[in-house]
Amino acid sequence: MSRLLIDRALAALLRALAAGAAGRFRIAEARSTPWASATFEGARHAVTLELEGAEAAERAARLREALPEMEFALPAHLVADIVVKASEGATLSFETLILEEA
Repeated sequence: MSRLLIDRALAALLRALAAGAAGRFRIAEARSTPWASATFEGARHAVTLELEGAEAAERAARLREALPEMEFALPAHLVADIVVKASEGATLSFETLILEEA
């Protein structure tokens, strides 16, 4: 999977988060690592968000609870897994595996 496709998949996921439960946030950290199995290609992403604005900590707590069950419609990609790794105040860290659809 090309770096451009990895970046587009992560950007689409972050746009979906902003439009949904998260509202405004700043990306404090984002790392992507290409991932492949015998049948799939994609990337594993580690992201830390700092939510901004009114009630940021409350929105982060709601997002922490909802994120593992959220469905994302990403063009040509599938969110195979998403796990919250840490959450403190208005900061939320998660890892996700995004696969390229064949």
